[in-house]
Amino acid sequence: MIRCISRCSLAATLLLASYAAAQAGTVRGTVKNGTTGKPGAGVELTLIQLQGGMQGVAHSKSDAQGEFTFDHPGLGAQPMLVRASYRGINFNTAVPPGSSTVQVDIYEPSKDAKTIEVPSHVVIFQPNGSTLIVGEEY
Repeated sequence: MIRCISRCSLAATLLLASYAAAQAGTVRGTVKNGTTGKPGAGVELTLIQLQGGMQGVAHSKSDAQGEFTFDHPGLGAQPMLVRASYRGINFNTAVPPGSSTVQVDIYEPSKDAKTIEVPSHVVIFQPNGSTLIVGEEY
């Protein structure tokens, strides 16, 4: 009886470990156009590995519903970034370790400055040794 329990628990552990390993390398996502509220169809996507110089490690394209999938062994184990290239503009979304889904928001570009809304403006002062780093975020 004890032998059967230990064999069964070993088999269950191996099964769960293999399932977790298979899921760790996949992320599914959607592209949403924040300007129109519709799915972003046909958007070129790049999975970027942040460690070791921000290298593109996989490519995908969103389907008619804005859905896409990336398979890469580093997914789930390290932070990654999904870059959507839309009408000459890159939109980046973080994929933290352990994430299996992501939503990438894109927006319609405009050359008319009157269409831009700035809900907040923050100035950040950060000492760095004998210098002061100043950054602005909108």
